[in-house]
Amino acid sequence: MLGIKAFDDDRPSPEREAAARSDFDRVRELLSALPERSRRIIEKRKFDGLSQREIASSEGISEGMVEYHVYQGIKTVIRALKEQDEKMAQHLGEHEQKGHWR
Repeated sequence: MLGIKAFDDDRPSPEREAAARSDFDRVRELLSALPERSRRIIEKRKFDGLSQREIASSEGISEGMVEYHVYQGIKTVIRALKEQDEKMAQHLGEHEQKGHWR
């Protein structure tokens, strides 16, 4: 017999894991559309965990420029995600108005 403990864990549900994977894939796709240097700097900072100083040294730029690339790149990705979400909501709304899902 399974006790309550068997259901008491902090793991995300399979649905949440799939949604998180989908979101991650969307971000990676949008990052790939950024200029090469910006993409590379964001990946080093956010995925590889390098410090601004380490990135500045490896890229031959100032720490301020690293910060600039990260800020601008993330801002661009967030804007694109919002645009995608708005288009999807509009598309779903159009289908619902036409009675496709009733």
